Amino acid sequence: MTVTVCLRRLQPKRRCLSRLAGTARRRVAGWRLTLPVPVPAVGCGVLGMVCARRTVRLGEVASRLLEKLEYRGYDSTGLCIQDDERIVLKKSVGAPSNVVKALELETLPGRLFCGQVRWATFGAVDDLNAQPHLVACKTRIYGAHNGNLTNCEALKDDLRLEGHVVLSDNDGEMLVHTMEHFFFLNLEKHPADRREERTVRRACMIEAIRQGSRKIRGSYAAVIVDPVLEEAYAIKSGSSLYVGKGFDDNGDFILTSSDLSAVLSLTRILIPLSEGEFIHFDHSDWTVYSLTDPHLSERRLPKRSKLRVRDMALRPPFQFFMEQEIAAQSEAAAELIDLFQPGNGIREALFARYDGMRELAFRVRQSVRQASFQTDTRRLLDDLAAIFGGEDFRRLEAAVGGDGLFRRYAEAVPETRPFASVEEGFLQEMHRLSGGEWRERLMITDTLFQYKHRFSLCGWVEKFARELEAHRTRRIYMVACGSSYNAARAGAAILNRLAGIPVACMLPGEFRAEAHESVTADDLFIGISQSGETKDLVDICNALAARVPVRRLMIVNNVNSTLAQEKCDFYLPILCGPEIAVPATKSFTNQLVLLFGLALKCLELRGETGAAYESARQQFLRIPQLLDETHRQVRLRVRELAEEIYLSPSAHILSAANVGLAREGALKIREVVLNHSEGMEASEFKHGPNTILGKNFTFGLEQIQHGLAGFTGLYAELAERVREAGLPPAALGPLAAALADYLVHHSRPFHLRPEEEQALQPLLQRDFYSPLFAPYPLLFLTPPTQRDVELTISQINTHKIRGAAIYVIAEENEELRQAAVRPPADAPGYRSYYLTLPRTGSELLYPFSAVVALQMLALEMSVLKMKYLNRLKIPMHGVHPDVPKNVSKSITVD
Repeated sequence: MTVTVCLRRLQPKRRCLSRLAGTARRRVAGWRLTLPVPVPAVGCGVLGMVCARRTVRLGEVASRLLEKLEYRGYDSTGLCIQDDERIVLKKSVGAPSNVVKALELETLPGRLFCGQVRWATFGAVDDLNAQPHLVACKTRIYGAHNGNLTNCEALKDDLRLEGHVVLSDNDGEMLVHTMEHFFFLNLEKHPADRREERTVRRACMIEAIRQGSRKIRGSYAAVIVDPVLEEAYAIKSGSSLYVGKGFDDNGDFILTSSDLSAVLSLTRILIPLSEGEFIHFDHSDWTVYSLTDPHLSERRLPKRSKLRVRDMALRPPFQFFMEQEIAAQSEAAAELIDLFQPGNGIREALFARYDGMRELAFRVRQSVRQASFQTDTRRLLDDLAAIFGGEDFRRLEAAVGGDGLFRRYAEAVPETRPFASVEEGFLQEMHRLSGGEWRERLMITDTLFQYKHRFSLCGWVEKFARELEAHRTRRIYMVACGSSYNAARAGAAILNRLAGIPVACMLPGEFRAEAHESVTADDLFIGISQSGETKDLVDICNALAARVPVRRLMIVNNVNSTLAQEKCDFYLPILCGPEIAVPATKSFTNQLVLLFGLALKCLELRGETGAAYESARQQFLRIPQLLDETHRQVRLRVRELAEEIYLSPSAHILSAANVGLAREGALKIREVVLNHSEGMEASEFKHGPNTILGKNFTFGLEQIQHGLAGFTGLYAELAERVREAGLPPAALGPLAAALADYLVHHSRPFHLRPEEEQALQPLLQRDFYSPLFAPYPLLFLTPPTQRDVELTISQINTHKIRGAAIYVIAEENEELRQAAVRPPADAPGYRSYYLTLPRTGSELLYPFSAVVALQMLALEMSVLKMKYLNRLKIPMHGVHPDVPKNVSKSITVD
């Protein structure tokens, strides 16, 4: 679909709208429209960019950014690009990787654009429902959105009553028309000769966005463009949205996107935008406004992102962020473990040298950090040049380089990754901007940041462990949601088993109902949250602070979050980097690693560092290697298991020793496969849930297939009996209907003639339903202890004779394997699988290898089911490993 617009010829008059709509509908078959209208965009990923000057490369830039959003939606792709008064809209069904070439988007010149990729929710997957949308019913704007408007139909009805021509069913079009409507009403309040004045149009659009947001219900992020002023507005209302300011060969630019990696691919300077706010911008200037508070208006100071682009971008050979983040867990765990067990290598020798000149080292680090806040790239490079040429840096350089110590460190660092500190992203950018000239100085700076990070965090770890020790004989609550709650449950088992520290793990609602009123100042409250913005947890912290002065500690990934900065006495970071995929993987594992490390630290504080401690410490150090080994060893076997169960509509995951682990495995399957799954303590299954074994009515697609195949067989046999009885072919239809009615309602037909009854009667005796009942999947998680193995064997034998399919994730144990794979008597359809994990012999290490297997299992099941549903052409099924339906994750910057 292509739309070309010339603003000078654009006359948005109401009397021509019916004619315009008729022309559009008549020409839709060929999907090539030439309509005098401007357009906005919609979907699951939105883009907007304004450049200083026209560039012939803008289409190429826009195409690369659209491709970065492909993981967010691939039902359709669209781009609206403006070149002075000429606006070109091109959009089509398909993913950016296909549409960019097919529509030749890379060839389009311009100064500003709005783009979108769509994961269909409202409206069919066709070109009309693709975004952006160009509208000119009353005035001229275009735009795009990402999200869902829950009152889409009501908006459409209201807009049509107001005279708008609505061409699609897409909620993005409703959003753009709504903004257009209020923009027009606001402009009408001014004399006609002033309606194109910059101050007038800006004020009218700002108020229109506030008015429109009050009318719209739902969660969304949107980009709206005023083509007259060539300026844009980006709205953040329940969906992720990021804004960046950059500079290239064409001058300044400002870019907004639903995806942070898209922004970071062009600039690391970010303009903070909070929920419920919107921003007006051109190529170099911006102002942030509130959707609700008319008094909020500020040119908010930008920040330089410290996030690493390699964490934000999907890299080969991975096809999904979930897959990439599972593979990255060993590296993330190693970085966290490093805080607990400093090594004795070259880097530690560097750190020891910094210990002797700590004041100088911190002073140099602080000067570089201060320079990193500079958002003008030229001034930043000048500031760094002054620092590297200054007396302090020369003294530091001589101290670490004079005897070859730093040279040995540099030789040991991988050539492709010279930086490893929290400022890696910033240092990489400076390395690129300096053309590699500052490589060694930047590497020295990197070690300074590593040193300060280690120095600070090691102190925080010890402080956290001392709090645990101080409250060991009192009450300790760990409160969290989702995967963080499951990590708390799994980590509480380690704290109890290893350090003898009892912890009560609760969901926020459970804590409010069961503990809030009884908490005293002697207790300890620990919150766990990946984002640090979990609203349920924030609310609990607020309620606690108002009632009792209890110590509140946090475990977070985002250290600049509300929970870390405002709601606790102090916090510990899990250091796993950003997670793009909705399901938690790295964050769960690193939360568990941190709790394991804290248990060891508590033993150290008590002086209990004997053989048991040393054994646990060695196991702790092995975690990164085990994560990597598990990932490599089980990859192919997990796919086999996934093929067994991905169409099973329900399953239970049972653990003999770690409920948190079972819950996490079940949550992963529910999130990305959209199959019902439940995780629980294994022996609890026999107290009621086991009634699902045997004949049950959790029918899924596989059972529907069996039913259709069974009926097809009966129909073919009925057709043959009709032919043999000499009945007319027309009799087959009523007989088939009678057969179907009998199968569904068990009502015998009474209107048939004797010869028809005789043809149908034998088929009514068949057992149609038995093939629909499949063995119910039970997945056992069994640690390598004799007690847990014996418990699992007992439960397997109990359940498989009652109709369970048995799947086991465990280290090699022949007795356990035989219990799982040996079929019970008279069960020809018995199904089983034994997924072997790397051998550790440790119940402390088992959760780490098992969770990798569970994550990979959910990933493979999700991919298999997604492809299956796509083949069936089931629209909007929502199965996806990165962005499943009804859930979302927002990456909070720095």
